[in-house]
Amino acid sequence: MADGVIANGDYAVADENGEKKSIVLIRDSGSLRVGKVQVSTAPLVGAPWGSMWELVAGSNELERVTQ
Repeated sequence: MADGVIANGDYAVADENGEKKSIVLIRDSGSLRVGKVQVSTAPLVGAPWGSMWELVAGSNELERVTQ
């Protein structure tokens, strides 16, 4: 954890709507299962710790929630 941002090789907690929590290794080439969809963990690298993300409807991409 460098400078308050998620770095390659860090571990994070993934929380799916409060129903399921899992510990995820964050890698540029890694992936994470959200429901039935496999998504890349690459967008999380460089994001601030505590960031919220959502699955883009109809895709396998994560989008950072900023509001």
